[in-house]
Amino acid sequence: MSNDSRELLERFADRLEPEILADYRTFSDVGEWTLLVDNLCASLVKRQILVSVAERGALAELLALFGDPKDNVDMFYIDDYERVLAELNVSPESM
Repeated sequence: MSNDSRELLERFADRLEPEILADYRTFSDVGEWTLLVDNLCASLVKRQILVSVAERGALAELLALFGDPKDNVDMFYIDDYERVLAELNVSPESM
């Protein structure tokens, strides 16, 4: 989980504001992977950051590792994985 979430974060590093990226890296460094993924998803959707099809797939695989979102009280934004994935701004072309 730690490597997957950090690798995914780094894929978006050039599209996140520096202070937000720093916060998310701190979440990763201290083992707050749920908080990292939850906040990253919120940023991607709310800011409509362009993601590739492959990045969407990697995010879907990572979300699946968390199990049922209704069982994880630490998640605030990702209460419905399908909604989050559907709301991503996915580029039809490879980036």
